[in-house]
Amino acid sequence: MEITRWRWARTAKAGVTMADTVRCSQPSGHAMRRSSPVARLTAACLINSYNYRPFIAEAIDSALAQTVPFDEVIVVDDGSTDGTQDFLASRYGDDPRIRLLLKDNGGQLSAYNAGFEASRADVLFFLDADDCYERDYLETALACYHAHPECDFLFCAYRCFGHLDREVSFAPADRDLGPSILHTLHTRTWVGSPSSCLSLHRRIARYLLPLPLESDWPIRADDCLVFGAAVVGGHKRFLGQPLVNYRVHGQNLHYGRAGDVLADYRHRLATWRLMHHLITRMRYDVEGMEDLVDVEFLARPAADYRLMRQYLKLAWRSRRPLLRRLAMIRRILGHYLVRRSPGPSDAPD
Repeated sequence: MEITRWRWARTAKAGVTMADTVRCSQPSGHAMRRSSPVARLTAACLINSYNYRPFIAEAIDSALAQTVPFDEVIVVDDGSTDGTQDFLASRYGDDPRIRLLLKDNGGQLSAYNAGFEASRADVLFFLDADDCYERDYLETALACYHAHPECDFLFCAYRCFGHLDREVSFAPADRDLGPSILHTLHTRTWVGSPSSCLSLHRRIARYLLPLPLESDWPIRADDCLVFGAAVVGGHKRFLGQPLVNYRVHGQNLHYGRAGDVLADYRHRLATWRLMHHLITRMRYDVEGMEDLVDVEFLARPAADYRLMRQYLKLAWRSRRPLLRRLAMIRRILGHYLVRRSPGPSDAPD
């Protein structure tokens, strides 16, 4: 196991950078390769951990037990105080497949930033230290990336276990969701799963990470991945198989917690700052991009009734001239009527 100790310094331009790093020799065989439909995609598992010593071994072991091995397994310990670091060194100290990054506590987003900057693989898989993968998760996910080279962001169904036993799925089957920049910016629609069910292609992750908003996201940083991947132009797909086991327990920092008006208000402000940051980073002219509402809808294969209605509202409420708005509405309706797929989601609200 390679052990790296990180100290983070902020800069006005980049937000977060690595400094004063002490690390062992760089593991061989993980040089970043340009991905293509015919090239083998490399994969990194980024495990974020904070005071989850009772669970973390199961998470790491599930990553190591994949039917297709990860090229990198990077465990980022976010300043745990429960003996996690000593436990990891004892259990995995002789395992060359593991890299352990030790850092001061900065929250979940800071752990994502550290893992991203330490990785080199083509596709990044995120795993919370209290969850675990099914053995064929990586094999199934990489097969999807290879079969659909346009895919930038993949998420899957999952099974809850522990205090709750149920299966959670975004849709009844696999689904190509396409791009959704304008839809996400204007409706704040969250299209994804918990962080352990998410993966990102590096070509899109490099526009998103590292994020300098760490103080906003000590928890729930999967929102940064779900919203961020959409806003930077990622093409999303969903896998209907429950390939991840999501643990529900008394130490969950978000799942099942009672609603708090102040916390919700702060979360909404953090989401607004995230959107503003990404708009600035991507140099978007949001008002000018309203002229692309119909084009974005046509680029989305899953054109169900609810989605069509939302895009009609976006077109009508845009600041385009009346004739342009009517033309967009006509094009959206025409596309929906020609391409729509009958099904349960195709019924009016």
